[in-house]
Amino acid sequence: MSLPLVVWSLLFAVGLSLGALGSGGSIFTLPVLVYVGHVPVPEAVALTLASIGACSLLGAALRARRGLLHWPAVWMMGPTGMAGALIGAQFTHLVSDHALRVLFAGTMLVVGTTMARQRPGRGRGCRPGGRPGRLACQLPERQR
Repeated sequence: MSLPLVVWSLLFAVGLSLGALGSGGSIFTLPVLVYVGHVPVPEAVALTLASIGACSLLGAALRARRGLLHWPAVWMMGPTGMAGALIGAQFTHLVSDHALRVLFAGTMLVVGTTMARQRPGRGRGCRPGGRPGRLACQLPERQR
């Protein structure tokens, strides 16, 4: 697949975002591939899954070397996320390109709105009297 230089540049920026923020890869990658690279949605979904997975694996390995991974959380979230991705990928071809775009945009709106409305200090680790089952409460202090 031959992509224009602008697409490669934008995908590099996505990698920077993913490495710096630890998230946001697919939110940027899919639109770059579809709207700038003119890659059909089903292929863009597959490329996004593969590229974000590879970037995430590299970023996690680098952080693991510095002792910044909470392995019990990794073993909980990794397999469940991979199972969800596997199942979701099986159904992508059953949904129209337009419906996939609307679902993707709706997801971004809900997540973005939730993040923007969150009060400062909320959701950033443990607080006295906080819920004991929260994943953040189980992380070592330096990772919060």
